[in-house]
Amino acid sequence: MILDLYENDSKTLRVYKETYRKTHKLSGKVNPVYQFRIKVKRGLPANRASTGHTNKRLAIRHAEDKLNQIIALDAQGLSTSSMRFRTVCDRYLKSLTNENRINPDRVSDEKLDVHERCIRLHFQELMDKPIGAIQAKTLNDLFLIIEQKPKDSYSSRPDRKYQKKAVLHTGRRSASGMNKMKQVMRAIFKYSRDVLNIIKDIPAIKPSTDTLDYQATLSRLDWERVLNYLDQEFVKELDAKKTDQTRPKYYRQSFVDWSKLVVWTGLRKSEALKLQWRDVTWEEDEDGYEYCLIKVAGFEKLARKTKDRKFRCDLQVYDLLMDRKSRVKHADPRDYIFTHFDDRFGLLPDGRMRPIADMRGTFKTAMTNLKLYKDEKGKNRVPYQWRHLHAQLSRQAGKSLDDIAEDIGNRITTTERYYVGRGQGTRKGRPIKI
Repeated sequence: MILDLYENDSKTLRVYKETYRKTHKLSGKVNPVYQFRIKVKRGLPANRASTGHTNKRLAIRHAEDKLNQIIALDAQGLSTSSMRFRTVCDRYLKSLTNENRINPDRVSDEKLDVHERCIRLHFQELMDKPIGAIQAKTLNDLFLIIEQKPKDSYSSRPDRKYQKKAVLHTGRRSASGMNKMKQVMRAIFKYSRDVLNIIKDIPAIKPSTDTLDYQATLSRLDWERVLNYLDQEFVKELDAKKTDQTRPKYYRQSFVDWSKLVVWTGLRKSEALKLQWRDVTWEEDEDGYEYCLIKVAGFEKLARKTKDRKFRCDLQVYDLLMDRKSRVKHADPRDYIFTHFDDRFGLLPDGRMRPIADMRGTFKTAMTNLKLYKDEKGKNRVPYQWRHLHAQLSRQAGKSLDDIAEDIGNRITTTERYYVGRGQGTRKGRPIKI
């Protein structure tokens, strides 16, 4: 209920008192602080806020100053909204949550979690600023700071969400990771413009670009050494410990199987971890050639560029996964191939066991034991290099560049630049005498 109303001659400003809402503990009583509503012209959103005054004369003066500011902003073509970035983010996440519930194929649980984590962990400096006052320079400066500072690790356990781990990564964030973060920011401003209608333009955020080129990984001899260690010693060396090692052995064996799968197929690390048993089948073509067919569900892996795809690989991959299937407890068609040992990290909403989120810790243990964790330049190796290793070993074996690109789900130019390289002596075909 509105009381003690003041309205200016042009009907663009109202100052009033109102009763508390039903959800308030003082419901039904009058709020002594005056509120204001400013509507400059048709097409612009109304601005509502508290004047912060209980004296009507001071409240009107405060509201008239705010009206003059909004008129000046509109004359310059700037946003007139006083809505805070925090409020916009809350509404945006709420809309994503609703869309996730209605159409999970369009907004997956993973996408919702990525956007929520990005907002909570990286955009806190902007929360109290009006959305219309945030300019491109502010955003680009923020992303530059994020890109240059060391990366923190956060717990994946549901009961410890957004809690920092003790591990600190010293490397900068990749251009790919930064661009995904910038996509979240653009989505928030797009929601403000198209849905809330409180801004006119989206600030121009500079894309991040890698200065990296071809990335050499392990040699074939080093890979054979790693493979022999993983098969013969990595799991069995836990037998020397006095305590029960059933759980650690399970995760080490999962890492062994996952490493072979990625090196033999070129799957992205997340794609391999999100494979379900129904995604892997044994096939035979019209010529009697037998092969393993892998189907990658793009919507679940957030594969925006490649979408759904399927590709052939050698039967050794099928044999590897069927051997794993005979050893694990969760082997239904919709179960993930690489699930957690138990429900310590919680179950999925449909009751299935959660997939393992990452293999970085086990990768570091294995490579450190082999004294291969550092490359020739002193940089730490990462699990993603198994994918590079697949591309380089395939090229060395004579596989064509277009086939490698199709299998790993990248463009030929990207595959050549980052995975295979030019001038590495691995081109297809023998030298010709001229």
